[in-house]
Amino acid sequence: MPFGLASASAVFQRIMQNLLGDIGNVKFFQDDVLVWAENVEEHNVVVRKVCSVSEEAGLTVEMKKCKFECRSVEYLGHTVSGNGVKPKTNLLEVIEKAPSPSNKDQLRSFLGLAEYYAKFVKNFADVAQPLHHMMKKNVKFEWSKECQQAYSALKLCIINAVELKPFVASDHTIVSTDASMHGLGAVLIQLHKGKERVVAFASRTLKGAEATYSAIEKEALACWWGVKYFRNYVWGRKFELRTDHKPLINVFTTKGACRASSKIAKWEYTLQEYDFTMRYVPGVKNVNADCLSRLPIEGHMDEKEEEWLIASIQDVRMGAINEELWRKSIDEDMELQALKENLGMH
Repeated sequence: MPFGLASASAVFQRIMQNLLGDIGNVKFFQDDVLVWAENVEEHNVVVRKVCSVSEEAGLTVEMKKCKFECRSVEYLGHTVSGNGVKPKTNLLEVIEKAPSPSNKDQLRSFLGLAEYYAKFVKNFADVAQPLHHMMKKNVKFEWSKECQQAYSALKLCIINAVELKPFVASDHTIVSTDASMHGLGAVLIQLHKGKERVVAFASRTLKGAEATYSAIEKEALACWWGVKYFRNYVWGRKFELRTDHKPLINVFTTKGACRASSKIAKWEYTLQEYDFTMRYVPGVKNVNADCLSRLPIEGHMDEKEEEWLIASIQDVRMGAINEELWRKSIDEDMELQALKENLGMH
């Protein structure tokens, strides 16, 4: 393939997908291939499959660039091990030693690097809000005390990043959401052997008119956005949707949606294709997704109520679909079958 073609990268990635896409325990980006397994025997089986397919396709492997049977490896700016995924060590050193930016170009470069690791940082959008505000066209660059505090806090959050765990399809999956004055937050969590493990964080700032929404509308928006953001993980499987805004439990039902605002009703309607149970968890327990520096919650809680679970509903969602039904529908659709063949998906 000639160098310099605009589509060369996409074509090469498609070739790798056709060659290695059906082999389990393999990830690849261009010519950077990662193989993993729970033990050496399984690891060697997968490596042999990759080597066999590569040889048949006429691909060559540079042995001096290969590493075998490693406890941890550095892959696409991350350190990957049996314990999970975290930012690459030498990049953390670069971030730690980075001086304060003196202009917008330098700040833009730092934010670009920081946002690559946003999935490791709880409430990234809230922490970085003063820096993003500084990047607006109509805002003059003036490095204030607030900017320095946000800059230092963001660096510290990345350096002390939570080690993310791999997604396990068979584990109970949870999407926990929250909203603040400035942004939305969501956390993808899984219950593994009785313990909750963080798979990824996500956040974004409120846009335009969203900042004027009522509290319940912001919380509903956070639910909708969080589920959409983690769609690839939750679509087609049952999961739990957590919120620390109790009124949403009643609103996100078939009857409650009729009493909601048009915006909330729209978001509730678009979520009907997902199969989830919605649960209310108080803000003090919903710490991963909590974006606010909240005042103590007022009001009295019934002692008979569970500490974690205050309300739980299982709404009947006519539009919900599971993976089995989805695959069956594809197999019965002649046009989709033809498309799969044209894409080389067998």
